[in-house]
Amino acid sequence: QFDKKTTNVINATGVIIHTNLGRVPLSKYANKKMNAINRDYSNLEIDLNDGMRGSRHNLLNQYLKILTGAQKGFAVNNNASAVMLVINSLANKGEVIISRGELVEIGGGFRIPEIIEATGSMLIEVGTTNKTYIKDYEKAITKKTRAILRVHASNFDITGFTDSPTNKELSELAHKHDIPLIEDLGSGTLIDTKQFNLPHEPLIQDSIKAGIDIVTFSGDKLLGGPQSGIIIGKKIYIDKINAHPMARADRLDKSTLIGLVSTLEHYIDDKAIEEIPVWQMINAQLNTLSLRVDLWIKNIKDNVKKEKSFSKIGGGTMPNAKLATYLLSFKIPDIKPEKIKKELRLLKPPIIARINNEKVLIDPRTIPPIQDKYLIKSINKLNKQLQLKK
Repeated sequence: QFDKKTTNVINATGVIIHTNLGRVPLSKYANKKMNAINRDYSNLEIDLNDGMRGSRHNLLNQYLKILTGAQKGFAVNNNASAVMLVINSLANKGEVIISRGELVEIGGGFRIPEIIEATGSMLIEVGTTNKTYIKDYEKAITKKTRAILRVHASNFDITGFTDSPTNKELSELAHKHDIPLIEDLGSGTLIDTKQFNLPHEPLIQDSIKAGIDIVTFSGDKLLGGPQSGIIIGKKIYIDKINAHPMARADRLDKSTLIGLVSTLEHYIDDKAIEEIPVWQMINAQLNTLSLRVDLWIKNIKDNVKKEKSFSKIGGGTMPNAKLATYLLSFKIPDIKPEKIKKELRLLKPPIIARINNEKVLIDPRTIPPIQDKYLIKSINKLNKQLQLKK
C-alpha cells in the first residue's frame, strides 16, 4: 500500500513550521508568481537590455544585499547543501575549526560533523560542550586551517554554566589570520522575534554587521519561502563558492527561485508580517483565536470544549518557544482518541490534529479561517458517524 498522490492537508496541530506537512505555506503572491513562471517561458537567464545570457540570481542577489547588508548572495536547494557547498569551496580539504558545543544534528539525522567530513575537510573540535573561549579557537589555528565554522544551536538550548565568544570577537580572530568565518544560522530570520514575546533568534543582518564572512540559512523556515538554502557574505568568497562545480548541481529551479524572490519582496515592501503565512500565524492574536474556537463550538456543540494551551514554532526553531493559544478539545465517549485522529486524517482534505490527555486537540493558529466551515462540517459528520458505530 502506498499513497497514490500528494494532497493538501489542514494543519490543526499548532506547529507552525511542520516539516512532515511541508514546513510552511507560501504567500498568495509567491504562489501566483510561481504559477505564472511555470505557465510560460521567462527571462530566467537572458538580459532583456542586450539580449545576452544573464544570471538567474541577479534579482535574488539584489534583494539579499538590500535586506542583509551582505556584499553578495545566492541560493541552493536547502541549507544542508549550502553548508556543504561553502565548506567544499572554501576549506578545500583543509582544517575547519568548530566548538564542541556546536556539533549539532539537524533534521533527518544530518549531523554537522558528517557534513564536514563528507566534503573531505578535517574537523577540529575546540572547547567543551558548554564553554568555548576565543583562546580555544586561536590555539587551534595552524597552517592547515581553512575556516572557522560557527553553528547556531537552533533546535536545542544549552543553559546554565556556559560561555562562547561573540561574532565580533571571532571575526576579528579570523581576519587576523586571514581565514574566513562561516556561520550557519539554521532557520535564520530577518524579523526580531522578541516583538512577539518569543525568545531571541539571531538576525541574519546582525551576523553580517558583526563581520561574519559567509552566512547560511534556510529559506523555508522563519523566512517563509520555498525550500532553499541561502548563502550570503563577502563577494570574494561568494564568487569562489559560485564557481564551484557543485554550485550548478545544487542551484534552484525557476519555480523555487521566483517563489523565494517573491517572498523576499514582502520584506522589501515591509509587509512580511501581513503577507507571509508563517508570520501571520506567529502574529495571530489570542483574542482572535479565542473567538474562532467559540464560533466552532457554537456550531458543533456535541463532544467539544475550549482549552487554553500553547502553539509551537516547530522546524527545529526556538524549541522552547511557546505562543499562547486556545484549542478545540474533541472527545467522544467510549471512542479512543487515536480512532478520532485517524478519521480526521482520512478526510478529503485531511485534518491533521494532535492528542493530549486522551483528547483530540485542534489549534486554530495553523488553520486558515477560510477552512472553518469545512472543519465544523467535518466534526459534525464525524460525531454522527462514530456515535452510531458505538
